[in-house]
Parts: sequence; structure tokens; C-alpha cells
Amino acid sequence: MQRTKPETYEDLSQGKKHTLEAFNRGYRIVDGEVISPKGKMLTPCYAQSGYKKFGIRIPTISYGTAIMLYHCLAAFQKFGDKWLYSNYVVRHLDGDYKNNNLENIEIGTQSQNILDIPVEKRKAQAALIYGKNRRAEGVRKKCCKCNIEIAETIRKDAKTTDMTHKQLGVKYNLKTQMIANIVNNRIYKKDV
Repeated sequence: MQRTKPETYEDLSQGKKHTLEAFNRGYRIVDGEVISPKGKMLTPCYAQSGYKKFGIRIPTISYGTAIMLYHCLAAFQKFGDKWLYSNYVVRHLDGDYKNNNLENIEIGTQSQNILDIPVEKRKAQAALIYGKNRRAEGVRKKCCKCNIEIAETIRKDAKTTDMTHKQLGVKYNLKTQMIANIVNNRIYKKDV
């Protein structure tokens, strides 16, 4: 689904509105660091994503402080309305999220942004993602705790005892939904 291009100030994301506010107040990027309107270099904080961020007080917002990303301020400082009123993302040409020098900042598509990351780093990130979520590769995550023999034993216990699915789950160290799927022959079916 493609996002619509913002045409007016009201169409801008909160992040872009806050970036514009910071710029209008006099915050600037110099040598990759944020300089306050008083000429002091701000001490950076880091978002979970690894990007540098800083905050400014905006009394009109309910939580009082708006958080901005260094690279967004750099993009607005370098490209102005071309970035502000577009669907472009901010690119770090060397793939280093912490390098916010204006020479390293470009705007472009998300695909271009991903290609800015060095190949080895992209492969490492993909390995982390696909290692955590094997379904993304199209590979069904294997439940090592169960097989067809255990499933048959579970079915037998379900028929011959008064154990609930929850009790069977505790006994076999499986989730209740897994037990229900086995008992109702949705998974681990015996080949007929």
C-alpha cells in the first residue's frame, strides 16, 4: 500500500512537524551533531533502532517533549520542502545510522535506503530476522517437542482418561492449542 504524498502542513506526520518546529527554533546539524539555538552541542541519546535522537519541549503537545531524530533534521536542513512534503525516507549513504554529516545524508525510496546498507550487514540482519521468525522464509517452525508417536499417545490419553487439554499440555510440555489440534486430528495425522 503506497502512502499518499503530504500536500499541506496538516498532512505531515508528527515527526516531520516536530522536525520543522526544531528547525524554526534554530536547531541545526553541524558536523553530524545537533547544535542548539544557543550554540551548544547537544548530547545525543539513542533510539532502540540505533538512530541518534534529541528532544525539545513543545508545550502544545500533551506529553510536553517532542523527540526528533538527528537524520530527519539533517534531511530538512539539506533538502527543505523537497523532503518535508514527500514520501522519501532519509538515507545514510555509508549505512552508518550514527553518521549524520550532511554529506552522508540523502533522500530516496525505501529500496534505495536498504541498498545503502553494506551487503554483509544486510545478510547479518536478515539472518537475525529469519532466525527468529522462520515462517518468513516459508519454512514451518518445527516443534521439537512432538512427533507422530507422541501425538498418538496424546490422542490415546485424551480418549482413555478424564484429563483436560490443559492437563495434557502440562504432562507433555505443550501448549493447550497444540494439544487441541492433535486431539482433533488437525496436525500429526496418521497416514491412512
